[in-house]
Order: sequence, then C-alpha cells, then structure tokens
Amino acid sequence: MKKTKQKAYVYLFMMIFLVYPINGRISRVKGKRQSTTTDLLWAKLYGRGSLEGDAQPELWAKIDEGSYIKRICESCSKRSHQLIIYKRLTTPKGETTETSSTTTKTTTTKTMTSTATTTIATVNTTTIDFSKLFLSDWFKKPSSGAENVIEIDFDLYSTFDDAKNNLRPWLFCNYDHAGIGFPRDCGPTGASGHEWSSMNPKRGGETDFAYYLYVEDEGEDEDEVE
Repeated sequence: MKKTKQKAYVYLFMMIFLVYPINGRISRVKGKRQSTTTDLLWAKLYGRGSLEGDAQPELWAKIDEGSYIKRICESCSKRSHQLIIYKRLTTPKGETTETSSTTTKTTTTKTMTSTATTTIATVNTTTIDFSKLFLSDWFKKPSSGAENVIEIDFDLYSTFDDAKNNLRPWLFCNYDHAGIGFPRDCGPTGASGHEWSSMNPKRGGETDFAYYLYVEDEGEDEDEVE
C-alpha cells in the first residue's frame, strides 16, 4: 500500500512538471507551446505556418529608435537563425519635406474690394515600412532618407539578453534583393543563406516563423529556443 502511494505521488509530480512552466520558461505539452509571463512582453506582428494567428500588424508602425524585434523561426535549419533579435539604433524617419498651398478669396462690396490670402503648410516625413522590410524587401535604404545598415542603424543578436547588453552582435549582413526579406544572408560571423522570410513563392523562404515587437520591460529575459 505504501509503495502504491509513493508511485502515485511520483506520477502526480511528473504531470505537474510537464504541464506548467518552470521559472517563466517555456514548457511543451504534446508539442504545443505554452504561454508564459515572458510571452506577454512580446506582441506578435506577423506569423506564418505553425506560428500563424493573433497578430497585431498595426504595431509595425510603432517601431522606433530603441525598439527590439524578435523573429522566431521553427522551420529554420540553422540554430543560429531560429531566434534573432533586431535592435533598432537610429530613428526610422527619413527626409522631411514641407509643401504649402495658397488660396485667395476676393470680396467685392458697393464701396470696396478686399482680397484675403491663406497659406497652409504641410510637413511630410518619410519612414521605414517595417512590414515590407522584414517580410519581402530587406533593403539597405528602404525609404527616402531612412537607412537600414548593420552596426549603424541596427544590430542583430542571438539572445535578448545579449541585445540589451550589447554583447556578441552579428558581424555580417547583406541587402537589396527584391522579394527577399529578413535576414537575407545575414549571419553571426559570415554569410548564411536560405533562412529568410519572403512573401514571394518564387524566392523560397521559410514556412514557419513569426515576428514580435518588445512592448514592455519588466526585467524578464527570453533567450532560448526550445
């Protein structure tokens, strides 16, 4: 009887360990990814394949200097590309142009004629379309005056902890192949191809990936690919 109770306790403990995340990390039950407190710090921008659904595409427009974008890629064959952190170093806003329009209104009465002129100035600032940049056109200069150059405008890292502490940034990136998105052939130490995102079937690309924007800082890290 005593041995039977011991086996029951062991079985119960094993079930708790499998079902619930430990220390905020990710656990898996029957192959499904479980949500953790850390997951709440990242808002999904886009997902495909096994990571499709529950995206907030309007948040692409919120990316600015200091933002962190994470790509998780479950179909990537290289471990180095299964989790990448993009850290934006400069403003994504480009050239600012000012245009003005003038309207003239003439009023005539029995005794006099008066003319009023009104000028309206409009300021237009270009900015990077990050959805297009990451999903289809990973370009060095994606919009007028706004650039996307490694070690100047952004850095890439293999963990979020490294990104926050500016440790071990990736050393290589290339760009400017229409239809091929992030990260083209960028790699930790040199070129590493065929791990990119693409919206064009003719360009190949990964099948199971998602992009996330870091939306809150509560001292949590998510550095591992499970």
